[in-house]
Amino acid sequence: MKEKDVISDYKVQKYILYAEKNDGSYGTVEGGSYIIENDLDDFWHKKSHLEKTLRERLLKNEITPVYYFMVLEEMTVAELASRAGIGKGKVKCHLKPGRFHKITLNDLQKYAKVFNIPVANFFQILLTSTDQNPKYHFYHEAETKKDTFQMTQTQTQNPALIITKVEERNNG
Repeated sequence: MKEKDVISDYKVQKYILYAEKNDGSYGTVEGGSYIIENDLDDFWHKKSHLEKTLRERLLKNEITPVYYFMVLEEMTVAELASRAGIGKGKVKCHLKPGRFHKITLNDLQKYAKVFNIPVANFFQILLTSTDQNPKYHFYHEAETKKDTFQMTQTQTQNPALIITKVEERNNG
């Protein structure tokens, strides 16, 4: 890629690329792109919508937690099987709600390592809120340092899944 091919001036969304400069050397070239700004916003909006849709399906027991994380991580069955060291046929079984209850702890640990989550996240959805913006599937250490929080668990239509909600108590 040549320097002239990447230069664009849009001050709102800057980017830096490495390109061949006019003098033949390689180095950083700064530019800006209206498209990059809007494409990134669109990507995160669609990703958020996908997560919400998948979470609703998970709560209704239409999909399994393995399917949920596989789709969010944009993996295929073959890729997940390879990374987890589990046969493709077995992975396909773990994607079916009626078969998920037969999963072994060993397989759950393999999936957890691939998805970089604790095994417990296959059986609960953690809702923690800071202000009005809930964060799903993330542990917020700062919230556990407060002695004014409340934890509740709610059953869902999926018999293998609960919702664990951590909230600040309103002491006012």
